[in-house]
Amino acid sequence: MSDYHMLSDDDCSSIEARVRRAVIADRQPGLHLLGHFLDFQYERRHNRACIAIQQGPHCTDENGEIDAISFGVFVDIALATSVRSLLKHYGRLATSNIYLQLSGIPLTGKLTATSNFVGLSQNLAAKRGSVQISIEGADGCVGLAIASFVLLSSAATTKSVRPALGKPDGAMPKDHSRQELLVLDRAEHAISEARAKERPFCRAFWGVTPRPTPEGAAMTVENDYLVANKVGHLQGGFQLGAASACAAAALGSEWLHTGSHASYMRPGVEPAVNVASTIVYKGNTSAVVLTKITESESRLIFQATSTHALRASLDSAQ
Repeated sequence: MSDYHMLSDDDCSSIEARVRRAVIADRQPGLHLLGHFLDFQYERRHNRACIAIQQGPHCTDENGEIDAISFGVFVDIALATSVRSLLKHYGRLATSNIYLQLSGIPLTGKLTATSNFVGLSQNLAAKRGSVQISIEGADGCVGLAIASFVLLSSAATTKSVRPALGKPDGAMPKDHSRQELLVLDRAEHAISEARAKERPFCRAFWGVTPRPTPEGAAMTVENDYLVANKVGHLQGGFQLGAASACAAAALGSEWLHTGSHASYMRPGVEPAVNVASTIVYKGNTSAVVLTKITESESRLIFQATSTHALRASLDSAQ
C-alpha cells in the first residue's frame, strides 16, 4: 500500500469516533448503519435532492480513491433519496436495477450527486419510481447513474424485522448490544491491520477480500449487522460495491472500471453470500466482466455486467 492511506493516531481516533456515532445513530428508525458510518451530507437545490460523500481515512482504498463499497452505497442512497423525498408515504424501496457510467476521473475528495426524479411507472403490477443522478467532483463529472425502485409499502410497515439484539453470556457494557460490540471489535481489528500496512482500513472493515480464480475472482462476504439494511437484507449499495471490487480484482489494477448494469433479483437474507466474477471478454484496451452474487444452492440474488478500460499510462507504455 502507498503512504497515502496509512493511518495516523488522529486518523485512528477519528475512525473510532465515527464507528461509535454510527452505532448509536443506527438505534433509531431510518438510515442503516452503513449510511450512518459514511455520514452523507444532504441538501436540496432547486427542488432536487443532493447528497455528498467526503473522502477520508475511513473510506480510502489502496489506489488512494474512495473504495468500491463506500462508492456503491453512496450511489444507491443518492438514487433512492430522490424517490424518498418526493414520495414520503412510501417507507420501503427495493432497488430493481442500476445503470452506472463512469468518466475515469478519480473518485477523490468530496463527491456530490444531484438527483432528478424521472417519474412513476404506468401499467405495471408493482409501482416503480425511476431516478437519475449526476455525480460531480472537484475535477468535473465522475459519473452518471439511473435506477428503478419498486415501491413496496407504506411507512406503517417499515418496522425493523432484525432479530432481537440479545444480551450475551458474561459481562459487557450495558449500553451496547452483542451486534454493536461485534462492529466495534471489527473496527478495532481493521484499524490494527491498516496500521500494520496489511491492507486499507475499509477493506478490512467491510471484509472484502477477493481471491483469484481460473475464471476471474471470487470471495465470500458475511451478511451481518454492519452491511445489512433495516430489515436485515444485504444492502443494495453494498452488493453493487462488492461486485465492482470483485470484478476489479479479476482484471487487475491496470484496468479501470467504466460502467455497470446491475440487476437485483431477490433479497440477500442468509448469513453469507458468494461473489464470483467471470471475465467474459478481455481485449487490448477494453474488457467485460460478469459478476454474480449468490446464496446457498446457487440461489441468485444479484448480477452485474461491468465494463473496464486499460488505464492510459500503461496503454501508452505499451
